[in-house]
Amino acid sequence: MPYSFCCWGGCKECSRSLRETGYYTGSEGQFLCAEDFRALSVPLKVKAEQQSLKHADETSLSPAFPITPPTQPSPLASPAGCASCGQPLQSSQVLLALGEQWHVWCFKCSECATVLQGEYMAHNGKPFCIRDYNMKYGVLCYECDKYIAGKVLQAGGYKFHPTCARCSRCGERFGDGQEMYMQGDEIWHPGCEHTKVTENIA
Repeated sequence: MPYSFCCWGGCKECSRSLRETGYYTGSEGQFLCAEDFRALSVPLKVKAEQQSLKHADETSLSPAFPITPPTQPSPLASPAGCASCGQPLQSSQVLLALGEQWHVWCFKCSECATVLQGEYMAHNGKPFCIRDYNMKYGVLCYECDKYIAGKVLQAGGYKFHPTCARCSRCGERFGDGQEMYMQGDEIWHPGCEHTKVTENIA
């Protein structure tokens, strides 16, 4: 059953008619006028992070690295062997990645075992192809639902691409450390608070 302003009465704090001012929903489900909503809300801050996020298990995520075999004979090639198979390395076979030496054909995704020949991601010292890394550890943008590589903007419990975190009222992007208000799926600059109040009245 649709609600109407006459059933709600006024603002829970100041009793002002919500029919005239528009309304916001407080953290406990109460209906508030814009001024009281702002007074009772704690503004969130946009927090920028690099994709070296710490997860709950406190492990660092490494950004994608290009794989580049050495062009000159490596002084590191030694009988110590490949980090994967343990067999001796010849200088033309050495790939340096994750602080270790590998045969070019032994540097594989830890999940699907595909030989990694381009960019890769690392987690807990293990290499992953981009697809498998995203499936296991990737961070999804709340707005576009695509994986985020690089800089992450975080607001409340939501994460965004820097280009996806936009004010729902003026359309401008949020900057690093900039204050914002959030209610449901809507985020906005504090200065844009009153631009949509009249749209709630209908």
